[in-house]
Amino acid sequence: MARFFERRGWRCISIADGAAAEAVLFSLDGGCAFDVVLCDLRLPYKSGLDLYQRAESERPDVASRFVLVSGDAEGVQVACPILWKPFPLCDVAVVADAILNRNLAAA
Repeated sequence: MARFFERRGWRCISIADGAAAEAVLFSLDGGCAFDVVLCDLRLPYKSGLDLYQRAESERPDVASRFVLVSGDAEGVQVACPILWKPFPLCDVAVVADAILNRNLAAA
């Protein structure tokens, strides 16, 4: 997925587990350094759902950029988009562009 977005001119950071993602996402002071956060629902050490819920309560600027990705999100109720695996990359692009455009318009 990172290569797909890099070909579109985006700079991407890939993080392997939820604990590392939490450290990056919540160490930022004021403002969010990311335009879009694509996060698997099932991550080692800290789930994507846990990260999203923390962002909702502590960092709405981060939560507004989330897209959860999963093949097993049955019953998950969140305000952010969920992409169901497998999905075509064009679906990711549509969702990411919508988040980016929405956040740019709100700025």
